[in-house]
Amino acid sequence: MRPLSINRDFYFFGALLFALCAAMGLVLGVVHFKIGERVFYLPTFSVWFVVMVIVNILALFVLLKYYQHKRYSITFKLGLVYVILLVCHFIVIYTMMSARLLEGLFRYTYPLILISVLLYSISLIISNAGRRPWLKTAGLFIFVLGSIQLLSYIWKINTENVQVIIALQKVRSWNLLAESLLPIPFFMNFLSEKRKMGIKNGNLILSNVLKGFLFIAGIAVTTTSFVLIKNSFRLSDNLNNRLERAKVLAQPFEARNHVGSQGIKISYRLLKPLDYDPNKAYPLVIGLHHGGGARNG
Repeated sequence: MRPLSINRDFYFFGALLFALCAAMGLVLGVVHFKIGERVFYLPTFSVWFVVMVIVNILALFVLLKYYQHKRYSITFKLGLVYVILLVCHFIVIYTMMSARLLEGLFRYTYPLILISVLLYSISLIISNAGRRPWLKTAGLFIFVLGSIQLLSYIWKINTENVQVIIALQKVRSWNLLAESLLPIPFFMNFLSEKRKMGIKNGNLILSNVLKGFLFIAGIAVTTTSFVLIKNSFRLSDNLNNRLERAKVLAQPFEARNHVGSQGIKISYRLLKPLDYDPNKAYPLVIGLHHGGGARNG
C-alpha cells in the first residue's frame, strides 16, 4: 500500500498531523503570552522550531494532495505558492536564529507570506473547496487572522510610538493563540472524509510507515514542547524576580513623559540629586534603554 494513497489511512494520517500542528501552535501561543518575543531567543527554541516546521510542512503537503485529488485546482495552486513561500520564510527565520543572518529578508518574506495566505484563504471561501463546510470555515478563519497580522505588521513598521508597539505585541500574542485553532477545521474535514469512505474503501490500520512516523513525530513534539515550556516558565520567573527588584530600585526615580513637536510621547524617569535645590544647576547624565536606537527619540 502506498503511504499517501487516498484512503481511510490517508485521512486519519492527515487528521493526526493537523492535531499535532494544533498542539504545537497552542504551545507557541501560551509561551509567547508568557515571555513575548523572548521565546524566539531561547536556546531550545531552534530545535522545537525545526520539529514544528517538519510537521507543518508535511501536513500542508498532505492537504495539497487532498486538493489535487478533489480537483480544487485554484486552491491547490494558491496553496502550493503559499507552501513554497512558507518554506523560504522558515529558512530565513532559522538562519536569523542560528547565524544572525538574512534579517533584511524577513521584512520582505513576512508580508509576502501574509498576502499569499490571504489569497489562499479566499480560494477556500469562494472556490469549489468552499462547498466543504469545514474548508470554508478554515478559509474564513485564516482570512480574519491573516488580515489582522498584515495590518498589525504594516502599522508596527510605520510607527515610532512605544505605546502602540506594545499594544501591537499584545495583539500578536492573542493572534498566535488564536492561530493554534486553525488546524482544527482541517482536522474535522479529514475526519469527515474518513467517515464518508466507509470500511470498504480503506484499511482501518495505518501502514507501518505511517504508524512509525506518527509515533516519532508525537514523541518529538511532546519532548521539544515540554522542554520549551519548562524553559520559558523558568525565564518568566526570572524576569518577574528581576522586575520586582527593578521596581524597588526605580522608586527614587520620578516617572515623567516628554511629548515632542509631532505628538510622539516618550516615557522616562528622572533621578534628582540628594538635597536637590531647583535654584542650582546640575550636570545631566542620560541613560538610554538598550543603548540608544530609533525608538529612543
